[in-house]
Amino acid sequence: MIENKYQKKREKKDFSIFLKDNWFIIFLASSFLIVLISLLIQNLLPKQVPIQENTWNGVTPGHSTYKQLVEKMGEPLDSVKTKNGFKIEFKSDFDGLPNTVITDKEGLVQFIREQIVFDKEHKLDQYIDEFGQPDLVLPDAGSAMSLEANVFLSKGVVIMAHVKDGSVEGKWYFEPAEKQNFLNSWGENLSENAHGPEGPN
Repeated sequence: MIENKYQKKREKKDFSIFLKDNWFIIFLASSFLIVLISLLIQNLLPKQVPIQENTWNGVTPGHSTYKQLVEKMGEPLDSVKTKNGFKIEFKSDFDGLPNTVITDKEGLVQFIREQIVFDKEHKLDQYIDEFGQPDLVLPDAGSAMSLEANVFLSKGVVIMAHVKDGSVEGKWYFEPAEKQNFLNSWGENLSENAHGPEGPN
């Protein structure tokens, strides 16, 4: 029994010496193992897209990929390669006006334009109640109708509403942006030098 006690004490001392002599190697190995486990967990778990004001059917500019877009929306009607990525069209409630999604070259969603069928419940006032006053109110030079773009920069949302009654005909979704960045990209359609909300193609 005394021998066992002595042996345990000796083993404990040997282990302490081993730790002291090899602490740096143990630290590196432990750190590497923690990083490896974290990476494995990140790759195995599905990436969660944050639900924000600028999320359309679970798709969020700056977060959602082309793969996630198709999973949510199904196969697109059309896909056209642009200078900076792709312009993808999905069926909307308007036959001649599809919903449009712009991605970059890697397939990351950058911009969404949703067409909304006239509905008495879709009014600009309800968005102002929720978001506050828009940062910009600009005429839509690309529309044949009297629409104004009500831009909520920090929300990443544009509400396209009729000037006369505030009924909403469309919504744009983008990553929250500063005024000039928005006007130089998605807001280009809202200036006299309009080329459509496809961004800087």
